Amino acid sequence: MYNAVRNNLKDQRARAGSRQSPAQNTVSSKAMQRVADATLMVMTGNSLKRKAHVADLTKARSQARSKADWLGLQFIDALLALLNDQVPMLPADDPYANTVQQIIADIQRYREQGGA
Repeated sequence: MYNAVRNNLKDQRARAGSRQSPAQNTVSSKAMQRVADATLMVMTGNSLKRKAHVADLTKARSQARSKADWLGLQFIDALLALLNDQVPMLPADDPYANTVQQIIADIQRYREQGGA
């Protein structure tokens, strides 16, 4: 489950580099991988850490905004939407759209298999 998200994120981050100048591309792929993994973790079984993860993402969102990392900001907004049981809204050409869709699919699969 996590490996598919990691692979998607790696591919999407590589594509994101072509859409942003180096100065704008401020959030590392490892950081994005960590927040994607943590989001999937709290949505598929470790809900006790959900509140702390939302706080961490909110802080990361603020940092991305201050650095004008618009793609990172959109990705974080999508993850926050998931954590708030909302449907994330990303443009179809957003470089993180596939990663977010993979997270959604993994959450759905977890729930279908009897997860909370």
